[in-house]
Amino acid sequence: MKIFRFIILFVCWFASISKTWATHLQAGQITLTRLDPISLTYRITLIVYRDKVNFFGSGATAELSENATIVIYGASNQVVSRLENVPLVNLDTSDPNVDVGRYETTYTFPGQGAFKVAFSESYRNACVVNMLSPDQTDLYVETQIIINQFLGVNNSPVLLARPVDYAGLGQKFLHNPGAYDPDGDSLAFKLVTPQSGLNTNVRGYRELTNFLGPAEAGGPGSFGISATQGTVTWDTPNTIGCFNIAIRVEEWRRTPNGTYIFLGYVVRDMQIIVRNSNNRRPIVNVPNNICIAANENLTASITASDPDGHCMRYEFTGQMFDASAPNPKPVITFSGGNYTNQCLVTPATLTFNWNPSCAYIRERPYQVIVKVTDNPPPTLQPALVDIKVWEITVVGPKPQNLSANVDNINDFINLTWSPYVCASQAQEIIIWRREGCPTNNPAVCDVGAPDGQGYYEIGRVPATATSFTDRTARIGVVYSYRISAIFPRPKGGESYASDEVCTSLAVDVPIFTKVDVTETSATTGKVRVEFAQPFQFPNGTPPAPFGYKVYRGEGIRPASGVTYAEVFSILNVNPADTALIRFTDDNLNTRDKQYHYRIAFFANATSEANKVFRDSSDAASTVRLDIQFVSSCLRLLWKYDVPWGNNRRFNHDIFRAEGSPSGFVDIGDYFPTFQDSGIFDDSNVLLQSNYFYYTTTRGWYFNDAISNYYQQLIIPFVNKSQINSGTPRDVIKPCPPILSIAEIDCNNFRQTPPFFNRLTWVNDNSGNPAPAFCGNIGDGCEFEPNNIAFFKIYYKPNLKAPYTEIAQVAGNIFTFDHTNLPSLAGCYAVSAVDKAGNEGEKSNEVCVDNCVTFYLPNAFTPNGDLINDVFKPYENDAYSVAFVEKVEFEVYNRWGKRVFFRDNDIRINWAGNTTFAGDSDSGGNLPAGLYYYVARVRFIRLNPDEAEQVYKGWVQIFR
Repeated sequence: MKIFRFIILFVCWFASISKTWATHLQAGQITLTRLDPISLTYRITLIVYRDKVNFFGSGATAELSENATIVIYGASNQVVSRLENVPLVNLDTSDPNVDVGRYETTYTFPGQGAFKVAFSESYRNACVVNMLSPDQTDLYVETQIIINQFLGVNNSPVLLARPVDYAGLGQKFLHNPGAYDPDGDSLAFKLVTPQSGLNTNVRGYRELTNFLGPAEAGGPGSFGISATQGTVTWDTPNTIGCFNIAIRVEEWRRTPNGTYIFLGYVVRDMQIIVRNSNNRRPIVNVPNNICIAANENLTASITASDPDGHCMRYEFTGQMFDASAPNPKPVITFSGGNYTNQCLVTPATLTFNWNPSCAYIRERPYQVIVKVTDNPPPTLQPALVDIKVWEITVVGPKPQNLSANVDNINDFINLTWSPYVCASQAQEIIIWRREGCPTNNPAVCDVGAPDGQGYYEIGRVPATATSFTDRTARIGVVYSYRISAIFPRPKGGESYASDEVCTSLAVDVPIFTKVDVTETSATTGKVRVEFAQPFQFPNGTPPAPFGYKVYRGEGIRPASGVTYAEVFSILNVNPADTALIRFTDDNLNTRDKQYHYRIAFFANATSEANKVFRDSSDAASTVRLDIQFVSSCLRLLWKYDVPWGNNRRFNHDIFRAEGSPSGFVDIGDYFPTFQDSGIFDDSNVLLQSNYFYYTTTRGWYFNDAISNYYQQLIIPFVNKSQINSGTPRDVIKPCPPILSIAEIDCNNFRQTPPFFNRLTWVNDNSGNPAPAFCGNIGDGCEFEPNNIAFFKIYYKPNLKAPYTEIAQVAGNIFTFDHTNLPSLAGCYAVSAVDKAGNEGEKSNEVCVDNCVTFYLPNAFTPNGDLINDVFKPYENDAYSVAFVEKVEFEVYNRWGKRVFFRDNDIRINWAGNTTFAGDSDSGGNLPAGLYYYVARVRFIRLNPDEAEQVYKGWVQIFR
């Protein structure tokens, strides 16, 4: 009775490592949908596909389980929760070849962080050609979701197309997963190795590049995936059978500053079934990618043809076709009626009709995945397909009826417009302005302010607003205004800009035409000032004569606490006199200070006693030039605040002299991209040499009324900065290099000890290891590839170890081989040290882990013939125990009694003997029969917490 009880306990123990066997599993994926914006509750949906006809085989297949187990992993792959008995909520048996099971449950995550949601089930179908023992290999899929309250709600990508597809031998194969992100995040697609468990690739996997025939168009074949559209292309298959690949669909969210943040992924394990075929695939043509404004009609033709004359069926997938998508959805018509999946005679043209609502506006385009499948006779099966992806970007419609009204009493310009048609979806209305009219209308897909026309933002109002007051308009400048709408993230999106409206404030006060530094000195500096009289008086002309007083203040513009000094005065000026009024303000500290000026305007200015203050002008400043020290160059920055526009219509010039402030030479120009500043990098300099600079700016009011009235005006206005000097020196640390490490393909790993890791890096964010430009300052560092003295290489053998410096390489070398390693596992970082000795921050960390393989046989023959005499792990080209540190191996007989133990040999080398007295037939040998083993294997791993794995199984001894 005791023996019987022990057998039951042992069978239960051994069964605990097994799962419910479904078998013949083909594909699967997991998606997560956030159910509430406040709580962290998600609906978890697992979809599994089963081969119910036993492709290329015979015999019955097991049904899908009624329940599934889903495991939630947190940081360092620690189990957070194990969801048992997730129910099968729907079983689709409509396909004669494939059953589709959908399992669903809800789960509330414990907090913020990165979580993996994983499923594993035994076994795959036996027809898979590109992995070892598929019918003894689990199907494993996982999805990562990153929950971050600062980034908003996050849902995983949705994949609409079925992951079981068919290919013809020697025919180009195409598949698109039909993926979209419900939050409007960007998707990136990549191929990864299918897995059988957490961090465990399937055994002996071979990429489909190993199964290539000649390309359909001639030349060598190819296999790959579009990183942005997700279309898998296999051109062409050369082997009949089942093939599994895994597609990782990553989601990235664009932040307001334009960077992208990783938010997780879905791994889809899919199967491609290749059959012999004399069929040729159809060809479909889609329109060019397009932008359309919401509430506008889009009508386009999509044509397909089949070279064999077979009829064809169209299939359209994409977010706008999904049941959860807003209305109206696209309508596909054929010969005037709705297309209903009928097989169409070749060639066939369908019409795509869509009038997207405001709910469809977003930054990223929508993908319309058009799949055309032919319908050959049975003798030419399988049916073949062509897939094309058509991208449609839905932008906001332009706001309507923008108008401008001038308030010359308060010097305001009031803008009004009609209520925005998409205000319920939009976030804000942006008001744009530029100097000068007219401008060109925006191009197609050019949303927001029209590109390249000099518009800049002057304000924002809620999307429901219908007016804005511009209180910063300068007198005399003709402005062009436009408005556009923006939409909230994560979807984002913008509208087209409105039609422009042009206007200006009346010139009813004097206007500056020059504020020019003519001498640079700490004590005898000079500024030349010129201005013109007012000549437009919509509210009535003031009594003549006119008078003016000019005041000077320090700084770039008026501010509280500024003390003003009167520097010029004139009375009894005839209003009809069109001569410019000029004077020089001298004995200034133009070397160290910036100045601005304002003009007080007086009517009835026959004398000081009789003059009446009327108004004051806008302020105008001198141009102030500053110099920054940047490795290999000097960076010139100049600022100004003037009432006219120094915009991109006119260039600014940069002048330089070496050694002394004389003999200046024009060394370059700058076309302004900012309203009140300029920038220029002088890279043609020598360290420790002294250089002198000044800049000239050019601008104008862009007002024909002024130039017509003052015909002697020289346009554009030219104004010089003070002279400044600088000596190049290096005080800024170099930016971290961008580091990468040679990836290890564990499926084709062939290195033998001692091992090595190869590092490569680049110096600049464009990926060019030696760009020829002046240091680019950013984040407190600069990209200076021509100024690097050497690189430091840092290494740590695992995630918990500290970094140590292991090498230095010259600044013109961008690779390093870390050799004579007992293990590949480790992490690396690189820093740059420039010629001045400044060491930058460490680069991004790159890590590599060992290829962990440990496979045990299920039978051996310890009979002394030197063939298969000992039980040990497989070791060949694909498998190795090179990274096994220790093995504790024990064997139990069928009654659950331990009969063998060894912990001092990583290869085990068990000869079928016992290490315990009384358990052998003779000479310590165990009798033939079935035994059960437990192997506790400690690997050399990057993460020490994942170093130990336990292997349980059975082995048959034959004698």
